[in-house]
Amino acid sequence: MGSIAEPVQEIKISKPPGIRFAEYIKRSTISYRTYQAIVLLVTFLAYTAYHATRKTTSIVKSALDPQSPDVNLKSSFSWRRAYAHKPLEITRNSWMLGAGWEPFNGSDGTSLLGELDVGFLFVYAIGMFFSRHMGDRMDFRRFLTIGMVGTGVFTALFGVGYWANVHIFYYYLIVQMLAGLFQSTGWPSVVAVIGNWFGKKKRGVIMGIWNAHTSIGNITGSLVASILLKYGWGWSMVVPGLGTTFIGLAVFLLLPVSPESVGADIDYDDLPSPKKVGEEVVSRVLIR
Repeated sequence: MGSIAEPVQEIKISKPPGIRFAEYIKRSTISYRTYQAIVLLVTFLAYTAYHATRKTTSIVKSALDPQSPDVNLKSSFSWRRAYAHKPLEITRNSWMLGAGWEPFNGSDGTSLLGELDVGFLFVYAIGMFFSRHMGDRMDFRRFLTIGMVGTGVFTALFGVGYWANVHIFYYYLIVQMLAGLFQSTGWPSVVAVIGNWFGKKKRGVIMGIWNAHTSIGNITGSLVASILLKYGWGWSMVVPGLGTTFIGLAVFLLLPVSPESVGADIDYDDLPSPKKVGEEVVSRVLIR
């Protein structure tokens, strides 16, 4: 007589109802708190980059118009000290840092620089009104990436005018306005992502610490632009612009927009074992 084969026992893996199996497995590999840490770090770097590029213009003003009252570079990084020993040429003197840059080094240079600020802030304010609505209609990760890459590109294009020998005021005005438009995507996006990951109980503490990006971004932008200014004011715009573009690409690769987008549900995250997920866990959460 032949041996009788034993019946194969079917093994079932339970998962919470309404959640895809791939999301359930993904949740088991990265904890909810790890995702929160990633969100804090990525959004912090993103808005730090926004503020860094925003600060560069005020530093570059001292090279564009040496007579501008906004000159605040009396430190060891000052372009005046680095180039004081070089005589100014009559022809193409705009290439020399100490001579300013046409059309900003004329009698109306301060007024023209003010118009750059007004144009930037006007478009930024209008863009803020529409950015939130646009962000709600598309993935915040893509929306924030587009904003950061656009900000970096147009900040860098402002600096490209140094090497391209551009002396047309409207070139700088349009580039600055477009940079302001893309910058307006930042705040609504990062705040929405933070709100998706942190509840009301800890949001005040988190936002208080996270908001340090404003000061750190301003300090970083000022230092980088000041150090690079002695090599030519174009570097003070291009380098922060490229840095913002690079961080924008990192946002696209690393930022989880919401717990649902990566399958991390806070209702199940703190459980010690995947075996205990189910209706009992849901009832405990509802009681809270």
